[in-house]
Amino acid sequence: MTENNRKINNSRQDRCGTLRSLRKKIILRAVFSVVTLLLTAVLLFSLTAAWYTNVADTEGLTFVAKQWDFEGSILIESGAVSIAPGDSGMICMQISNNGTETAAASVTVSKSDLSELMQKRLYFYVDTPFYRNAERMERVYVSDSSSYTYTVFPNSGINITETTQNAPPLKWVWVYDVLGYYVRGTVPDSGDAQIEYLRPIEYDYDPFVTTFYEDGTLKTVDGIKTVNEFLREVSATDGYDGVIDPSKKTANGYYPVYVNSEGYGVWAYLCKEDEIEQNMSADTNIGTSQDQETYPVKIFVTGSNSRETAIEVGSKEMLVSALSTTSYASVKLTQDIALDESLMIQSGHRADIDLNGHTITSEADQIVVAEVGSKITLNNGTVQGNGSGYGVSSNGAEVVLNHIVMSGVEEGIKVIDHQNTMNADSRIHIVDSKIVGSEDALWIYGNNGDTDTKTTVIVERSTLDGKNYMGIICNGTYKETDIQLTDSTVKGYYTAIYHPQRDSVLQITNSTLEGMTGIVVKGGVVNIENSTVRGTGTESEITEPTYGVSGFSDTGDGIYLEANYEWDAEIHVSGSKTLVTSAAAEAVRKFEADAVGKTIVLNGGKYNTDVGAYLAPGATQTVTDDGYYTVNPS
Repeated sequence: MTENNRKINNSRQDRCGTLRSLRKKIILRAVFSVVTLLLTAVLLFSLTAAWYTNVADTEGLTFVAKQWDFEGSILIESGAVSIAPGDSGMICMQISNNGTETAAASVTVSKSDLSELMQKRLYFYVDTPFYRNAERMERVYVSDSSSYTYTVFPNSGINITETTQNAPPLKWVWVYDVLGYYVRGTVPDSGDAQIEYLRPIEYDYDPFVTTFYEDGTLKTVDGIKTVNEFLREVSATDGYDGVIDPSKKTANGYYPVYVNSEGYGVWAYLCKEDEIEQNMSADTNIGTSQDQETYPVKIFVTGSNSRETAIEVGSKEMLVSALSTTSYASVKLTQDIALDESLMIQSGHRADIDLNGHTITSEADQIVVAEVGSKITLNNGTVQGNGSGYGVSSNGAEVVLNHIVMSGVEEGIKVIDHQNTMNADSRIHIVDSKIVGSEDALWIYGNNGDTDTKTTVIVERSTLDGKNYMGIICNGTYKETDIQLTDSTVKGYYTAIYHPQRDSVLQITNSTLEGMTGIVVKGGVVNIENSTVRGTGTESEITEPTYGVSGFSDTGDGIYLEANYEWDAEIHVSGSKTLVTSAAAEAVRKFEADAVGKTIVLNGGKYNTDVGAYLAPGATQTVTDDGYYTVNPS
């Protein structure tokens, strides 16, 4: 490097260092602005909407709700949110369907009323991995031309709050340090481009290692990785067919991603050095400004009846053909169908199967096999196996069961995320269904922390019954799962739920658990609220607690925490409607009692044995006339 180049580089580093120091002040100020939310707001989101066919204008975001053909409502959280450059957040929403038909609710976001500066910075996305054109996208960006579709079942809905999400939430992010972006439109050779900003392109920009050519265009992102190499990486996970060809870069710096012969389509752009500095300065000016600014954004929710596009099938051949010959199959059965082979949902494919009240019987050991990145929805019918194998096997897939009765299988649903090589997490959603396995109703292997997300299972108003083993069984070797039970019943011979895995969450609300030992926990965080837990084991069936390498002791307790694994475990129980009992042992037990990092905290509920050792700070215990111990919350 020449002496002159060193001076230029040092000058650039000094400028960037000054801007980054200001950025720290912005971040601190953003934290403080939470306290003075309405007084020092940098960007004000006013979130309000109702089920109207007209536009509901607000001071900040404008939501447009277009009614579709079912009875329902949309509720989007109202209030002011103060954010600064670099912030992100979630939009709480509820979409209910009170009708009799399943609907698809598609969400799009329009930024057309924003200045170009803010269009480059503010993006909306759904934070869930998605597979398109055999490519894994870490998240789905939502724009005017790109939507995310929620399936809304009859007499059910989408409920997304800060504490509960039965579907992937819609999020926003203000990208700090704009480094590049994808756009849609026609890019002229000169002049301003009339384009829609789709998603950001980000890398770890560092003035000490990021290099540029003399004309200011990017040379390497880290001193080693070239633009061509970087674009190939970006292209491999953008969901668009093909690979970006850097040699086709336009005169004004755009790379074609997916463009037709007329020059319209999706383009990628990488900012020059001076543009990056200008963007940093602009963000800093916004973040340090004392003026309150608002930016209008429109969120559209449109919908359709899922039956409108369904293809009627009345035979095994028609069903298998529909699933194997197209990447998206929406079918409706016209009669019962018998299978002698598994229904394969290929990676990246989606299948919506409306059983239409009919029955699928199968002689295959795996009735449905959902491969990595696929999605299968089974709706309104019966699935009957041959007495062995699985009902559904999910390997990093999305599986939805709605009004399904499944039996004649050893395991109802088996989640095998630990086996896939694409770091994909399954998302299982069971609604108004009954899953019966001669062994287990649901067996879960997590993805072992290979991704930023978790293997997710959501059960609403359903029954899971593991006749001869467990209702829900998890594996302690593979961590990071998120299980949510609401208004449901889980039964198992030995236990309703076995939860040994670390870095995981189990939320149980308004539900009933029943087994020889009601619930067994050896890892993770378990929250039990307004629920019934029963340990039904008799004196001849149960044993004293002891440690084993795997599995657990059949203690017969209602809630049993076995504390021999090296990771932490905690159980929180609350709610005046909670009832925990044991037929022949303890309502609640921790073994061993003095184990470190393993806790049981009771802040409500009723128990049939003394639980004074587990009370939350400030909670008290009283004995009722019928001999039950009631925990009075703090």
